[in-house]
Amino acid sequence: MGNVVYHGEVWMAPEEGRYRGSGLSTVLARTGLFEVMRRWNADYIYGFMLRQVAFKGFAERMGYMHNEPGALKWHIAGRDHPLEAFLTYLSQEEARFLLDIPVEDLMVQAA
Repeated sequence: MGNVVYHGEVWMAPEEGRYRGSGLSTVLARTGLFEVMRRWNADYIYGFMLRQVAFKGFAERMGYMHNEPGALKWHIAGRDHPLEAFLTYLSQEEARFLLDIPVEDLMVQAA
């Protein structure tokens, strides 16, 4: 099976929209991928992303090649509807492919 690494949550700036359109999420995602590959030589990297965030294209901007809707539902006391999350993942080969793309090319497209 190999090494599987969980990519936790990403939170930036509590001030709404402060870094929106700056390409910062792309740079942080690549830095995270690089560290995962450098430290653990992961065969797969996965995470969970809230449905509304995934629908905005954040999984793609983070570099995840695979997004599975409805993979996880959290039922929270006092809420009528569960929080739905996508399972997002990529392989080592896909991560290496992404890391070979010049960051300048990605930032121009992200902004």
